Amino acid sequence: MKIEMIYNASYCASDVMHFRGMVNREEMAKLIKELDKHIISNKAEKTGICIVAIHTLYFETRVMDAEVFIPLSKKIPPSKDFQYLQNFNLKSCLMAKHENDLCILPEMFTEIYHHATNIGLSIKQPFYVVTKECPTYILGLLTAQADIYIKTKPYLILT
Repeated sequence: MKIEMIYNASYCASDVMHFRGMVNREEMAKLIKELDKHIISNKAEKTGICIVAIHTLYFETRVMDAEVFIPLSKKIPPSKDFQYLQNFNLKSCLMAKHENDLCILPEMFTEIYHHATNIGLSIKQPFYVVTKECPTYILGLLTAQADIYIKTKPYLILT
């Protein structure tokens, strides 16, 4: 697996709906459908990019502790499960470009981790997966292009 790494990358979005919780793929699909209805009823639109931050992924149960960020065309009130954020910023990140099956993300995370530590960076969890695909596919089988942002900092070396 060949991964293109970009250093000091940034990603910013405004008027973002945000969710954090423990969900499986089916629950995430239901949450997204409810959010879609909420967006339409408030005469807004998704801007086409979804950001998923996976804090923990439990393969046995196919459940993840995840955050979802969905940028919109304008500010809308919070929904039952999603809160409004004016701005979402990822700055000074290591970014990995991925174009393959999203089900191999854990393998990719491991490779990114090893690359970062080999060049003297400490990774701060979670990894942020930025894709045009619905977040329900993160646990499914889907070939897609995704950018993975990882907050890092140099190792502190004590002398």
